[in-house]
Amino acid sequence: MTPETEPQSSLWPRILLSAVLLAAYAMAMAWAFHMQSMEWPHEGSMAYVVFFLLCPGIVFQSFNLAYMLRAGRRLTRRALTRLVTIPLGLVMAAFLSIWASTLAMSGFEQAYVPFVTQVGAPTTRGPSGSLPHPVDSDARARLGWP
Repeated sequence: MTPETEPQSSLWPRILLSAVLLAAYAMAMAWAFHMQSMEWPHEGSMAYVVFFLLCPGIVFQSFNLAYMLRAGRRLTRRALTRLVTIPLGLVMAAFLSIWASTLAMSGFEQAYVPFVTQVGAPTTRGPSGSLPHPVDSDARARLGWP
């Protein structure tokens, strides 16, 4: 039987397989996005590999699943479909990696705001008036320092 003449009942295992693959790809992408957006710096992170390998698969599986559900048959020109879904998936991967990097940087900046404000706050203990003296007062007294 050709894919066009397959009975509808034999299509459901393929639909189920496509849905399971799509769910697995989406969970892996969600994990990679979460990991990428929570750590900084992440140069050379393996999440980039996950983004750029799985995003084209997510786009293809989404299109494949939607086509099978709507048309009631399998894709006949899968290679042609991949020629379209691979570039779209790579664009999606680039967008997700930039978005995760932006979220990671904003989290990094928020985490270090208290430290930056502490460095810039004036204090009477330091020689310059902005940082605490690196040597405690007892040690300075023993050394005869002011």
